[in-house]
Amino acid sequence: MRSRIFSFAIFSFIIFTAAACLRASEPVAPSESSAAIQEAAAETPASGKLKVAIYSLSMQKKRIARILEEDGAFECTPVSGEDIKNGILEGFDFVLLPGGSGRGQARSMQPEGVANLKKFVHDGNGYLGICAGAYFPMQQGFLNGNTKSPKWIRGEEQLDLELTEEGLEVFGEEFRGIQKVRYANGPVFDINIDPNMPQVEVLAWFRSETAKNGTPAGIQVNSPAMVRTTYGNGMLITFSPHPESSDTLCVFLPKALRYMAKQLGKMPDNEEKK
Repeated sequence: MRSRIFSFAIFSFIIFTAAACLRASEPVAPSESSAAIQEAAAETPASGKLKVAIYSLSMQKKRIARILEEDGAFECTPVSGEDIKNGILEGFDFVLLPGGSGRGQARSMQPEGVANLKKFVHDGNGYLGICAGAYFPMQQGFLNGNTKSPKWIRGEEQLDLELTEEGLEVFGEEFRGIQKVRYANGPVFDINIDPNMPQVEVLAWFRSETAKNGTPAGIQVNSPAMVRTTYGNGMLITFSPHPESSDTLCVFLPKALRYMAKQLGKMPDNEEKK
């Protein structure tokens, strides 16, 4: 009898512990997590890592965060538009806007959040944009460019990409030549349209294109695929395609952040020579 009671107690304890672990692993809704994220962002990591705020509606760390954190120099935190509106970026070195909708990202931040993000970059921090995140700074007036056509649903395709000499400086000589990269409706850049704004430099060109859904053919080939520029004391690098989808080109994300960190004087001493 005692043996049965003891076995039942052990079984109950295991079930209770497993249930608690499952609850702890569930994603926290943005409204519930904002205070905790604000507190975490205000703390300086003992590791001295660079802090990256990744815009995320789901508030979960995804592939992008894993790619960056595997590099070893970065600590990533998902933030919502509401967090950005409430000033969370003050605790970070970089903000990263991934795919989705550039205008949707702006709506979630509201005008106050967009202003906070622009001030964050202007004050000397870094911005990395991917696909929708490449549309965002053009739409919000802090990247000197536009799109070549308002018809943007060009489709998803593996396209040819070639780095410029400036791009090789950022990403490495091992990527010289044509690379295959996933494209999914990112901007077809028309850069340097305003002579009074900081000039945009091309880091990579598209060498092939997709033109589905009635989008104009011929405008994507030899158009910029990746660019960099400055805004105030800060710096931006944006990607029209998705290098994070490639097991080879995914390193472009940490390399872009490392490059900006060095240019902005943010790279920790223990990472400077890497």
